[in-house]
Amino acid sequence: MNICVIASGYISQSKPGLNSFIHEQAVEMVRKGLSVHVIAPGSNKDLNEEIIDGVHIHRVIVEDYTLSNLQFIAFVIKTFRKAIQLNRKIRFDIIHSHFADHAGFAGGILSKILEKPFVLTVHGYDIFYNKKLNYGQGTHLPTRLLTRFILKLPDRILAVSTAVKRQLKVWKINPQKIVVIHNGTRLQKIPKKEHVSDFKKKYNLKNKKIILCISALIKRKGNQNIIKSLPYVTDKIPESTFVIIGRGSYKQELEKLIDELGLEKNVMILDKYFSNNELTMFYSICDVFILMSWLEAFGIVYIEASQMGKPIIGSSEWGAGDIIIDGKTGYLVKPNDTLDLADKLTTLLTNKSLRESMGKKGKERVMTNFLWEHNVKNLIKTYDEIIAN
Repeated sequence: MNICVIASGYISQSKPGLNSFIHEQAVEMVRKGLSVHVIAPGSNKDLNEEIIDGVHIHRVIVEDYTLSNLQFIAFVIKTFRKAIQLNRKIRFDIIHSHFADHAGFAGGILSKILEKPFVLTVHGYDIFYNKKLNYGQGTHLPTRLLTRFILKLPDRILAVSTAVKRQLKVWKINPQKIVVIHNGTRLQKIPKKEHVSDFKKKYNLKNKKIILCISALIKRKGNQNIIKSLPYVTDKIPESTFVIIGRGSYKQELEKLIDELGLEKNVMILDKYFSNNELTMFYSICDVFILMSWLEAFGIVYIEASQMGKPIIGSSEWGAGDIIIDGKTGYLVKPNDTLDLADKLTTLLTNKSLRESMGKKGKERVMTNFLWEHNVKNLIKTYDEIIAN
């Protein structure tokens, strides 16, 4: 089966971590015997054509683009040309776009031109719209109309969580067109104890109780609420250290809050790129993993931490509930409830047997439900059903 994947962002030399989950899925598709060709935007620093892990990558060079500027049109036209050229040689069976944005638009129109089935994966924020709050993808009428148009094009819409499926009701999508297929994670090797010890020394984390979050430094990720809960935690557990890995525009606000609360010795922000192996080490050394985003469609970082046998704390809003079994593999907490959050953190950091029990159950859950092989198995089933019809 030949698959044309269209993505609005993809790993490259200039952006090695960009939408890496799409690449992970594509690699597993190749392992299952599919031929995968990815068309994605790139810069002049990137190779136009390359093969990574068996995935054929074709980059179209465009400047910065959004749904509302002319570069959006340039991306669509260049994607059309590349896909039509490839289809003459390869004969695609499926067009599969990620995100209800310019990639979704390009894939949907292209599927009509080439007369191919079209699958669209929506990841959450690309379709989030709250009319009451006037927040999200539908805030401006032109964008809302374009998103609504894009969502009418697919033969199937793949939602990465039940929360995303619920959100699609806002756009009045036929529920029969929606399939929930959770994202996955790759198998990670458990680091050796001596390597873990050296890694802790490198970041001055030896003899610390480590709370870890990996997220973009933006307001909706909720790191500020975690920081606000820390004085209650450090009062009982002075060696508690909150490690945040990520980049973003909200860093200065977080640093200001840390300074106001006198938590300079208890919070560490690491705003640089880390390899997969380095991130695995951070998962390995932490005692608790936490992400309190109030708009997280799924949260691959949750399952990455769970696979390493770590208890998880997540927001009770949106997609974390598909992953975390409250009280068994971790805790679900309301995003702004800092006292409850502090209580849950203190409970876990002071109870090693509870951490190990929750971590073990979480790991078992990941190994039976949330690997990329599970994702792609369901994906191929969906492809087969569309082609059969």
